Amino acid sequence: GTRAVMKKQGSEEGERWGIRGLVADVIRAPAEYEVAVEAALGERLGSIVVESHEAALDGVEFLKAHREGRTGFVPLRVRPLPAPTRALSPMGLFLAISNSLKGR
Repeated sequence: GTRAVMKKQGSEEGERWGIRGLVADVIRAPAEYEVAVEAALGERLGSIVVESHEAALDGVEFLKAHREGRTGFVPLRVRPLPAPTRALSPMGLFLAISNSLKGR
């Protein structure tokens, strides 16, 4: 999945998605913290940094449509959660976040 999306970098589709590269290529840490950062991020270092939440969703749809596997996406800009009009229970908060991620 990761390879298929990264091949789009530099193409029209890749430009639309705003592919910045892999987390491992984008993140910088002082030498004395590199091991700690690698341990903390683990396999997320192979996730793809894209411009927005919508771009990440486009990438997921591309992978599904072409049966190219899976990968993680890290959007630089995320959609804000809607402000609750009343106090939410833990389940209500979960549903609000879930619906926001689904684009409802």
